[in-house]
Amino acid sequence: MVYLASELQKYYHKAQNKLIFYNGMSLNQLALEMWTVLGYKGMDPSLLSRIIHGERLFTKEQLFAFCTTLGLNEIEKYSLENALGKDLLYKHFGEVVPISQYDDLIAGEKISSMILLGIRKLKDKGEVQEAMQMASFFEQALTFTPKIQQTNKSLFAKILNEKVRCLHYTEKPNTILAKSQQMNDVALKIGYETKDSDIISLSHALIGGCFYIAKRLKESAGYLEKTFPIVNEKIKVEYIRTLLYNYSSLHDFDSFKGVYKKAEKILSEREKYNKNDIASMHEAISRSLAIMGEFGAAKKFLRFVDTSNIHVYYQSQIVRGKMFICYQEHLKNKNVDRDEIKQIFHESKHGAFSAFSRHRSQIANMYQQMCYE
Repeated sequence: MVYLASELQKYYHKAQNKLIFYNGMSLNQLALEMWTVLGYKGMDPSLLSRIIHGERLFTKEQLFAFCTTLGLNEIEKYSLENALGKDLLYKHFGEVVPISQYDDLIAGEKISSMILLGIRKLKDKGEVQEAMQMASFFEQALTFTPKIQQTNKSLFAKILNEKVRCLHYTEKPNTILAKSQQMNDVALKIGYETKDSDIISLSHALIGGCFYIAKRLKESAGYLEKTFPIVNEKIKVEYIRTLLYNYSSLHDFDSFKGVYKKAEKILSEREKYNKNDIASMHEAISRSLAIMGEFGAAKKFLRFVDTSNIHVYYQSQIVRGKMFICYQEHLKNKNVDRDEIKQIFHESKHGAFSAFSRHRSQIANMYQQMCYE
């Protein structure tokens, strides 16, 4: 990461082992001023020092704060953006392309598809943080100039969708809404502007899913029911899955029965869907039945799941489902097979599942409660 660090050298000099910037500020003073511009977050002296010495890179917001604090002109800003773009491209692709060529690099259906496929492959392999990094890189690249952002609005929205999906995999209930709301709002707005049904449908599903993860089940169910008629068919599988959880947890059995019929229909037509969707639907039904005390039926649904060739996330989900059934038995004062829960807990420790921190945390919490109560 040498290009940005090299360009930044124009704006400071050393005096008695201290860095003095050309507006007269020390490194500590500049970091404090940038911290203020950033809304009292996102910068401190140690981070600025690492960026200056090429150990880290500015985010788009940090670069703006740096330019604002030093009062740089448009040519100086462009030079820094170009240097940052070179470092980012080298980091992700091992090659350097100047920012002036970003339009050609990113615009176009084939390149857009490759970007989204790359993010999804990382996510599905369990490399969620790497997927988030890749998505964040392109998110920044697509907003460097208004022209780039306008040209690639649909791609930008789809990248935001992928980032929220990553948060679904890893985020805690008390933080998911705060971290996802702005991305969901922007993606949905672009979806309606461009009349892209895929963006609209996935954005609505992700919003309902965020409410579910935040344990705001009534809001999740209400939102999903309201938007169900306007989303495309492939997303309705995800809607049904989340609604099963919501209604069983809320003990709204009349609503649950209606959704359950839709789930059964999907399983009866499984050849229309991919294996991940079918495995996930089995897990959703089994967890819902366990909440209602139907433990035998719940275990039966999981026994019939075909886990061969499904993504690691869904394998992790199935393990979580197994532990969940045992935990619900425990809550109903049923005898729980200690050897079984130990085996499930051991299974959850598989290295491939380590990226799905929300699942692992849930499994560990259930295991501890069953073992120590």
